[in-house]
Amino acid sequence: MNVPAQDTKEAAAPRRDSGVSRQFVYRQVRSNELPAEERKGVEFRLLASLGDARPLRGALTRVFGLFGWLKVCVKLAALKRLLYVVIVEGRIVNWGWIAVSFCRHYPVEDGDVVMVPLETEEADRRQGYATWGVKRAISAMARRGHRVFFINTHEGNLNMQKVIAACGFGRPVSSYPCR
Repeated sequence: MNVPAQDTKEAAAPRRDSGVSRQFVYRQVRSNELPAEERKGVEFRLLASLGDARPLRGALTRVFGLFGWLKVCVKLAALKRLLYVVIVEGRIVNWGWIAVSFCRHYPVEDGDVVMVPLETEEADRRQGYATWGVKRAISAMARRGHRVFFINTHEGNLNMQKVIAACGFGRPVSSYPCR
């Protein structure tokens, strides 16, 4: 079963089952990059391999811990996942995983990009880093030839829903129950 190829702005809101917490799934098709202006002192990096991650080992270990650093290495070695990071003054303030051609929770097609989970350090929230990072990640993946993008968030995560809207996604195209 495939997610219908519909314009997300016209999609009906996902059906809500009473008493069940849901993840909303958003989809957009892009034929070009998503504009994200340069920000002074803010750096975006797309990590597609272990070689890309090695120079950031210290910063990644501070964010993920030593065991988390090892998980980053394993995921990047699988070649179907990428990690983006937003760096300010040598600190990773926002990061997100990008899966290509797979998702454990809903069907995607070959070449589709799924962007989750995303996180911003608590002290750095509400400064636009998540929106900027997602826009830069979408643009980086569009330059690599990807056109279909998915992102999802918990129905109660209003801040992430604002980020998703600011990045050009319309209404949710589906939902699934949270664990």
